[in-house]
Amino acid sequence: MGFAVANAHPATGARPVIVFAPGWHMMAQDYRAVLEDIASRGYVVMALERLPESQTPPYAATARALTEGEALAAGIAADRMDWLNAAIDSQKIVFVGHSVGGAAAVLAASRNPTVKGAVNLDGDYANEAASARPTVPVLYMLSYAPDEAASSIARRAEVWRQVKAKSSAPLALQVQGFRHLNFMDAALLAEQVPLKARANGFGYYIPAAGLRMTADLVAAFCDEYGNGNGWALAQKRVHWRDAIPLAD
Repeated sequence: MGFAVANAHPATGARPVIVFAPGWHMMAQDYRAVLEDIASRGYVVMALERLPESQTPPYAATARALTEGEALAAGIAADRMDWLNAAIDSQKIVFVGHSVGGAAAVLAASRNPTVKGAVNLDGDYANEAASARPTVPVLYMLSYAPDEAASSIARRAEVWRQVKAKSSAPLALQVQGFRHLNFMDAALLAEQVPLKARANGFGYYIPAAGLRMTADLVAAFCDEYGNGNGWALAQKRVHWRDAIPLAD
């Protein structure tokens, strides 16, 4: 799946950069709907093809890979030989990821405070990721599991309280009707999955609308904190009232 415009001309001027990490055992191409939507709004998106090989969730290794992506963007921007080099603004970089990649994005931001912010799409702050203490703005979007144990909810809330403690602008939004796979292209296939098998991976949110909401909120976060467009995120949240702030 992909989206394109025939004979389109490259955008002019340097653009903010999003360095993206997919979920564990996933690939960058599993997120094309969201990433291409964001790119169409004036962002350069650099995505890790997949996470580093590991027997356990590779939070620390993924954080390092995201940092290497930041360095790569800076290196490309420094070589102004063609339009691609000139299109990258290496002073405006945001780390974004889903699942393990999302928690790793926040961990990477805590180790690289020169980035403008980090977005975690439904990643659990476990193992090394629980030690993240970013000072930059953080957006944490969570799915909703109606059958989640109270002890699990309390653990996640407490870890998030610690992770966000030093952030200049932390925000956690839980999306009613979302499950873990609703952040991926796979959501578009949810209606073809038998109802009984659908419950664990997909919620009842309209798939295409959910992907648009994800792209809208991530892009608005990057616009506000990467581009300095104040209130961009607050203005976009008005249109997506199913994304409910978690209580402190």
